[in-house]
Amino acid sequence: MWEWGSLLEGGVLIFFITLLLSYGAAGLKWLRLSPALRKGYRKLPKGSLGWPLVGETLALQHCLMSTAPHSFVNDRRRRYGDLFLTHLFGSPLLASTDPEMNRFILTKEEPLFTASLPKTLSMVVGQNALLMLTGDRHKRMRRLLMSMFSPEVLRHHTDRIQQLAVSVLKSWKGRKVIVADEAREYTYNVALSSIMNVGRKDKAEVFRAKFLELRSGARALPIDLPGTAFRTALQARKCLAQMVEEEINERKRTKEVRYDDLLEKLIEAPEADGGEPLRNEEIVDLILSSMLAGFDTSANTLLFLVYYIGQNPQVLHDLKMEHQEILREKATNEPLTYADYKKMRLSQLTINETMRIANPILSLHRRTLQDVEFDGRTFPANCTVQVWLRSLHTDPNLYPNPYNFDLDRWKGKTPNGNNFIPFGMGPRRCVGIELARMELCFFIHCLVTMYRGWEPAEEDKPRYFPEPGMRKGLPIYVHDP
Repeated sequence: MWEWGSLLEGGVLIFFITLLLSYGAAGLKWLRLSPALRKGYRKLPKGSLGWPLVGETLALQHCLMSTAPHSFVNDRRRRYGDLFLTHLFGSPLLASTDPEMNRFILTKEEPLFTASLPKTLSMVVGQNALLMLTGDRHKRMRRLLMSMFSPEVLRHHTDRIQQLAVSVLKSWKGRKVIVADEAREYTYNVALSSIMNVGRKDKAEVFRAKFLELRSGARALPIDLPGTAFRTALQARKCLAQMVEEEINERKRTKEVRYDDLLEKLIEAPEADGGEPLRNEEIVDLILSSMLAGFDTSANTLLFLVYYIGQNPQVLHDLKMEHQEILREKATNEPLTYADYKKMRLSQLTINETMRIANPILSLHRRTLQDVEFDGRTFPANCTVQVWLRSLHTDPNLYPNPYNFDLDRWKGKTPNGNNFIPFGMGPRRCVGIELARMELCFFIHCLVTMYRGWEPAEEDKPRYFPEPGMRKGLPIYVHDP
């Protein structure tokens, strides 16, 4: 899932925004709420716009870099309620922490809300990327992508994903492992093999190098000058787009060769839904944006899975029992199947608890298309609205002792659809949920069956700025079976 909710990428981003854009863009963005303020909306939520130009951005940064990363939202919620006014990154906005209100915001698309994304983002991901589309085009593309990440399709990916997990984990034996690097390697390979299976090694290496440049620039300050990450990303995108288009044309010439990936299904899309064939530029944008969506969030979750399992010996023991039971029902060296994946119930709970505590997405953004009323409160037209996921998932009223890693809170219960939304909600909910969960479950399976356990190679601690992660990348040594 790739939402423009993690605007904190890069520790100096805040200061660049303040210095370079405050006298221009920030002043213009302030006008989003100024009509409402001038009209004196009686139902406008309470809050603070903070300091001139910078708003409360520095206060948010301070909290995220502290030992109390959720205190920014929690303090304002206690002071102003579950919906409050603030000013972040040069723009006034309304922040929601209420489950029912979040559902309303995320499920009520046009004519009430639409995605709130920087216009410059389309320069990186493409104007045909799913997150940039609205209306009927968004519905069609989403329907196509949902069908391509369905259980029926994923059944054909299980062997490939298991092989990728085994390949990464075999290399861990006898050396210090930086889990963050290994998680990125694994999730990138899964994304590439599932989305655009590049056969030639030399081509795959070029694609990887350019993709990493694209990924870095996608979250950088949008300054199109030589030497900036944004300019590098734009140049990388041109190269990647050319490579994807060449692959499209080659596959159209050799239809008899099957690849079993997303690109193949997008080329054949008219047969799937009876619509018009997708243009090459549409396919290019969908491929590149899907790669971005399937990379960082899964890698981040996998990093914290290894961290929290390692911190909880009983969880590791119980996971071993679950996966040994799966192996006992299979022949020696028999590959995992989709049916095996559905048996990994404790692994799914472990993923739930990990994503609850360490969701890589800070918040989701929407913009009002008109004045919107909800529960006696007003969202003014053309206003940015922010749904805070991390605050929701660590609300002590919903999750007692919210910062404790506790699988018991999930056992025998179905997650409440309003209280647990790590993949979003509504018409913009992540389409690759099942692939993401399956790749994580398969990695857990291989990790706990190939090794007895692991121990820290160095002391390490979580960080929450500019995004959740481990300060040193989680260095560990694995123990032989």
